[in-house]
Amino acid sequence: MTIEIVPGKQLLVSCPYCNKVGVITMDKDVVGDGMLDRGDSMVPMRVFQGDICEHEFMVTLDVNFKVR
Repeated sequence: MTIEIVPGKQLLVSCPYCNKVGVITMDKDVVGDGMLDRGDSMVPMRVFQGDICEHEFMVTLDVNFKVR
């Protein structure tokens, strides 16, 4: 899965099934709140069907807003 961070709190994500690439806009405050709620440095985020392609999959964001 090829993923990189784009300036402006956007994630460039490639689907692990079909390799279609798309941009998902994330709010860094929501990710930070999720980390505080979970007490962890990683937050799972679901990419819904239709956001990038016809597949649904998960990505994990770390404290630096980087996809793992």
